[in-house]
Amino acid sequence: MPRSTSQQHQSQASVAVSHFSTPQSDVLKLSKLDKDQYSRLSTSYADISYKISLEDAIGMLGSEWRNSWLSFKCSSSINQILQKYCYKCKAIRKGLAATSVSESTYQEAFGILAGAVQDSEARRLQSPPRLNWRDTHYKSIKRCNGSPRKPDGAFFTSSSDSLKWQDMAVVVEIKGDEMDNENNHIRGQILQDFIDMAEVLPRRFMIGLTIAREGIVYVHICVPGGIYSVHLGNLHLTGDTKPLISGNNLPPSSKEQLVVKFILFLYRQSRYDCGYLTGLSFRFPGQLFLDKIRGNLQVSINTLPQNTNIKFRRGKDDYDRVYGRHKHLRGQRTWAYPVHYTNKNKKEANAFFKFQWGLKNEEEINVHQFVIDRCVLHIPKLLYAATMDGSGYGTGSQFYKGEAIVTEDVGRTIGELFVDGNPTFTEARVIDIFAGYVHTLIAAAEVDENEKFALHRDVSMGNLMFKDNGHPYIIDWGCGPYTIKQ
Repeated sequence: MPRSTSQQHQSQASVAVSHFSTPQSDVLKLSKLDKDQYSRLSTSYADISYKISLEDAIGMLGSEWRNSWLSFKCSSSINQILQKYCYKCKAIRKGLAATSVSESTYQEAFGILAGAVQDSEARRLQSPPRLNWRDTHYKSIKRCNGSPRKPDGAFFTSSSDSLKWQDMAVVVEIKGDEMDNENNHIRGQILQDFIDMAEVLPRRFMIGLTIAREGIVYVHICVPGGIYSVHLGNLHLTGDTKPLISGNNLPPSSKEQLVVKFILFLYRQSRYDCGYLTGLSFRFPGQLFLDKIRGNLQVSINTLPQNTNIKFRRGKDDYDRVYGRHKHLRGQRTWAYPVHYTNKNKKEANAFFKFQWGLKNEEEINVHQFVIDRCVLHIPKLLYAATMDGSGYGTGSQFYKGEAIVTEDVGRTIGELFVDGNPTFTEARVIDIFAGYVHTLIAAAEVDENEKFALHRDVSMGNLMFKDNGHPYIIDWGCGPYTIKQ
């Protein structure tokens, strides 16, 4: 259950930020996605789940979002949308007036509202809007691991009938009056949705909506520092404005109007920013869709030196080497891909392209360069690096940066050193490899004349690498150098 952050939000946000620079904890692996598993998933993220105001939540997405919302909520008319919604709800009035409203009734009511908003935007633009509402309650969508899941609905950035997690901009989960929005079951579902969305596409943030008891709508925003939830309001013709026996409707409350305005705002704002690191915003690099990596895809970074480019490598083996922390909702979010890197001298080399969101002032680029400058052995060469801002408005100490990094290809993880329990090198060579790891960690941690040192703090099998010649490397130096305090 999310914790309130009314007056303590600053300090709690600082606690959430600490997850950037701490090693990743084990993620709950859901073998079977049932009610108990969703509840356990919700509980596992309870320490970085918070309840805040709508303005603060929108501010987490950046100052552009916040400023747009402050202007939008005061100027946009929703009367026609509400009229169309009420008219189309005639077929389900009896269900909405029931003592206990079912999940299917809320599902249909929200679908009517989303359709009314979408039609309104299409008329205004005289063309299809960026977002497309789809009821996915009965339609499975294949996840990154090939298994299917059925979110109750989603707003997609594609109008294709082939529904994909990577095309979701906003995901929706719905329950009936038997459950409220803070129940661990529905919260676990929305968190699993975020995980499935992030697995297939790098994102700065993810947005979800839940609808449950009395038609109450919650907004959930997932950013690197935590998951933030807002009690937005409720669907019109639910809660205190249920249809009367006489058939007359009570006028929509301010909270019901806020729900409609927020959904309309998502349609407007999505034209500029859906949280992707790709596509709509000029500040973020290239196309990073997993299902296209097998092709010869260019990555366009507007700060790359002239005549320098990156191409994703072909082949199944390279495709399988895509790795990162995109399965986590806490801490740094990292995506790394094997690439061909061509420098300004037209020299091509195998490399890794990495993008991650991390805590500002503790960027991996700075730490990596700090360790290299100390002539520490077994550190990958840094071929290219660039940063981009990702700071939200009014988010306390929660300022973070995006980093694009290209390093030399340093082979495979230490887990591949053994095949069927047997080492692929001689015993003496294996000892040399591990001795190299120890030497590197100790050398980096030695205090220099400026009283600084680098402590890795995330030594794991995924960060210990080796080349085919047995040369060891340690990657992922994103925990920050330390200054000794007197």
